Amino acid sequence: MMDHILTIRLYAAGIGIVVGEFLGSFDDLLYALVAFVATDYITGVLRAIVEKKLSSTIGFKGICKKVCIFT
Repeated sequence: MMDHILTIRLYAAGIGIVVGEFLGSFDDLLYALVAFVATDYITGVLRAIVEKKLSSTIGFKGICKKVCIFT
């Protein structure tokens, strides 16, 4: 059983290395994505404040959507 777990961990580490190598050259694009996501969330909160529709439930759903972008 431990051999299977070790094998799975090794494959996961290998996949992580490959993905990291490919995404390593996309630093600027990732920074831009983070900036756009943060701007989108902030403007959404500001709009909710202006329209007096601020809701923690809707805000939580928005944060979950933003987290899903990065996963």
